[in-house]
Amino acid sequence: MPVPATTGQLRTRIQNMQVGDYIACKASTGATMNNDAKQAAYSIGTSVASEIPLTGMDSTVAANGYYYFIKVDKGLLIADRVIYKNVSWDKLNSLQLIEGYTTAIDGSSYDLGVSGVIRSLGGGNSYASATGTSQTTNAGLGAWPVDNEWDKYIINFSTKLIQSGKTLNDVFHIASDVNTWCQDTILNGVMNVTHTGNRRMTRSNPSNNNGGIGNIETTRTATWLGFRPVFEFQEVTP
Repeated sequence: MPVPATTGQLRTRIQNMQVGDYIACKASTGATMNNDAKQAAYSIGTSVASEIPLTGMDSTVAANGYYYFIKVDKGLLIADRVIYKNVSWDKLNSLQLIEGYTTAIDGSSYDLGVSGVIRSLGGGNSYASATGTSQTTNAGLGAWPVDNEWDKYIINFSTKLIQSGKTLNDVFHIASDVNTWCQDTILNGVMNVTHTGNRRMTRSNPSNNNGGIGNIETTRTATWLGFRPVFEFQEVTP
C-alpha cells in the first residue's frame, strides 16, 4: 500500500516535519484491548511485519503493523487511517484515548524525545446549517461547530498538499468506510435519535449515508467503527 499521497516528505523525526509531511508509526494490539496495546501504538518506524490495512486492525485479535501520521497544523499530527476497529467509545475512554493522555512518542533511534497528548479527533456535535448554526438535519455542509477537527483538517485538507492525480482519499483513506470515533456527545435529535447522553459523534466519508455523520451508542463495537489517533504536542519554533 502506498504512503499518503501528499506533496510532503516521509520523515523520521517529528521535529523536522512541515505541514503535509508524514511519518511512519508502529502499532500493536492483543486479544483484548488494554494498556499494553495503548502504549504500543506510538513508536516511530516500520520494523513490524506489514502495513496496517486501510480498514484497521481488529482490536480483539493479536496483530501489529504500521501506519502514518500526517502533519496538518503546528503541533498536530493525524493518522492517515483508523488503526483499531471493533472497539467501543467506552473502551477507548477507559484507556484515556478519547480526551487523551500525555506520553512521549518512542523513537530513541531517531533521537525524537517528543512529548504530547494522544487522543481522538473532535468531530462536532450536530449538522451545520447554511448560516453556520447547529441543526439536527443534514444540509450537506458537514458538522457543527464548523471548525471541528474532522472538517477543518481532513475534509478541508489543502488541495495544494495533495499530489496531482490523487484525491483526499489517497491521503486519509476515508473511503474505507470505517467510521472514526470522535470525542463529542452528539446533539439530541440528530438523525431523529433521542438519547440521554450515551451517544457520540462518528465521522466517515461525507458521501456515505447522513453525510458521513454517525450517532452511535458508546457501548457499540463493529468492524466498521474504530480509533484514528491524533498526536498533539507543543511545537517549539527555533
